[in-house]
Amino acid sequence: MAAVAVHVFGTRITQGTRTQRAQAAAKNQNADGKLDQVLQASLHSQKAAVGGVNSGTYTFGLLYNATGDPMTYQTSHDWEGHVAGHYPIIIQNGQWAYCEMNEPEYFNYCDWTVIHNKLKDSGTTSEACMEGFTTKVTINADGNIRCFKAEFNLKLL
Repeated sequence: MAAVAVHVFGTRITQGTRTQRAQAAAKNQNADGKLDQVLQASLHSQKAAVGGVNSGTYTFGLLYNATGDPMTYQTSHDWEGHVAGHYPIIIQNGQWAYCEMNEPEYFNYCDWTVIHNKLKDSGTTSEACMEGFTTKVTINADGNIRCFKAEFNLKLL
């Protein structure tokens, strides 16, 4: 699968130590208007979905990397529906992308039924810490359109 540059927004932050890079990315989520750009792209996609002939439910994902290092795409799992387009292969530190945090191949051994049931019983916001990283995920719904937003951060003391 090839990376699709149009789905990644913002200039990567590469200067300094990992902690300095993560701090800079966390403080500058809208530097150069990158959050505005990803929200505009999301809005454009939502309008296209609503105007389309299919009246199904749509979910749009926004990811932000403030880990200090690049994040690499591992795998996906769909209970129903399909992904429109491609996930970017790499999201650099300080970049937003239009798409769970674990070691490589973790998802190969997941009990997806258990995860699905937990999701059905959860609220609209979730936060987790694991091995020095934090994740905050929110889901907002408006009619048949859902917006999934995840922020990945290096856990700073």
